[in-house]
Amino acid sequence: MQRTLWPFLLLVLFISSWPMVMEAQKVSRYQRKIEEHRREEWPPERAYSRISLGYALQQTFRRHCEYCGFDTPDGKRDYIPQDISKFLGRRDLRTKVETADIRGGGLLYYLFTGEETAQPFDYLAYSPSRVIRLNSVEGQFVVNPDENFDSFILHKTCSSYLKAALDAGIQPPYASFRTALDTDSRRESSVLAISGSFVSPLRFILEANDYRTTEFMMKLWRFYQENPEFVNNAYYLREFEGVMIKHITSAEENYHIEMEGGLNINAPLSARLKASFGLGKEGRGSFSGNDWETIIFSDFEGNYQKDRLFAPLPTPEEISRYLQGINLVFQRAQDLPLMIEGVEHKHFLIVEGIPENMADNFWTIEQVQPGV
Repeated sequence: MQRTLWPFLLLVLFISSWPMVMEAQKVSRYQRKIEEHRREEWPPERAYSRISLGYALQQTFRRHCEYCGFDTPDGKRDYIPQDISKFLGRRDLRTKVETADIRGGGLLYYLFTGEETAQPFDYLAYSPSRVIRLNSVEGQFVVNPDENFDSFILHKTCSSYLKAALDAGIQPPYASFRTALDTDSRRESSVLAISGSFVSPLRFILEANDYRTTEFMMKLWRFYQENPEFVNNAYYLREFEGVMIKHITSAEENYHIEMEGGLNINAPLSARLKASFGLGKEGRGSFSGNDWETIIFSDFEGNYQKDRLFAPLPTPEEISRYLQGINLVFQRAQDLPLMIEGVEHKHFLIVEGIPENMADNFWTIEQVQPGV
């Protein structure tokens, strides 16, 4: 009797559980459809003008998404974080910009001709030989926005990129959260950006009248000798408003940002954050280096005009007058070797700022005053 009941009981159990199985399959299909829909709709579609800030930022953030393991479908997708407005101040993603194909602070040490100052930055063919490199300037290519004007900092890891989307009511695919956590655990991708007003250190070097000025003047003199077409026709970019941005794939550099307290922030660049990042301290920290992409705001109006961004560099005559006015420093008498009358001896003069490659030859001292 018991044996004859078993098939019947199994049939009853199967029939009773069938609705639950069907419901589970229905839920599973529904979840797959939701995931597929999210994958198709994210990142959201949006197109930017080729001369806009949004278009200029797209490439860096798309590369970040690829490193995070997110899907990057074809089409006009918007890879810019949804909370970007906090970073832009009075600008927006429609702001006209020009991009310079030269990294970071190098643009602020670049020598332009007069004709080039009137051309768009993205039309110029930049040459490494026209970037003035100064040994006397610590952290020469550090990116440091002018503290007298509003500046903002943004740092995005993979996880904070997704959080910005969620906060804006956009649902990324579930799978992207797993890949984001995995990539962040290895510190393999983040984006660091600064927006604000940037002033060339050359402006302050020329006003300093010290060893840094001397080195720059002598290197500029040598540059004129090798490039005579720049004589009376050399300019530098004194200032500009824009964005410096870089994609960081080094685990070590991402770790330093984390230790400096700059992880996942999008806020005004306060004095506290500047101190945290080591800005102004010999160019150390995350703002050092020359691996920044440069975006210049070109919405010129009012006092912000392109022809006012450049300043002329000293001419050969002005360099000559400066060098003639340098006060030579004699080495102190107690530091000199004993001088005996009638025996050859040496005098030592100290001139700070002479480049090393210009100090390895004989120098002639003229117009020596009597009694020296």
